[in-house]
Amino acid sequence: GANGSLVNPTSGLCLDDPGATTTQGTQLEIYTCNGTAAQNWTLPAAPTGRAGAVTSGVTAGVCLDDKGGSTTNGSAIEIWGCNGGANQNWTMAADGTFRVEGSCLDVNAGSTANGTLVQLYTCNGTGSQQWRATTSGQLINPQSGLCLDVPGGNTANGTQLEIWSCNGGTNQKWNLPS
Repeated sequence: GANGSLVNPTSGLCLDDPGATTTQGTQLEIYTCNGTAAQNWTLPAAPTGRAGAVTSGVTAGVCLDDKGGSTTNGSAIEIWGCNGGANQNWTMAADGTFRVEGSCLDVNAGSTANGTLVQLYTCNGTGSQQWRATTSGQLINPQSGLCLDVPGGNTANGTQLEIWSCNGGTNQKWNLPS
């Protein structure tokens, strides 16, 4: 959220240090977001700056791909056999965006609904372009609370990706560059 706050997407409330205390062991709470120091958090560094192919957990040798390397707004993001092309060379940036060829992985129209397709779009810092990598290999869009998903676990080249409720399936596992 704003001012370094951590917002629970279900309640819309912020993680809060009651009384802005500095006492170790203080029990935290969720509270109405107010932008105060009691709700300002610094997260550990994200796994940023690593560029390369992002492979799918569905099947070996399949990568996250900008369809045809078009780089135009609205270009489909799909899975495709890994080929080492620039359209498969992704970087997770420090601002939480996931980039290829200078553009960002984007949830179409900023939707938060299951089944919304993802696309390539000019980087603009909106919530539809924010992604968080989990230790289990999921890429979560915090705005929607949904995961980057290969619909139905389809392994065919050209399958366009979507966001879907996080379920821990291989269709939502991604191997990031190391």
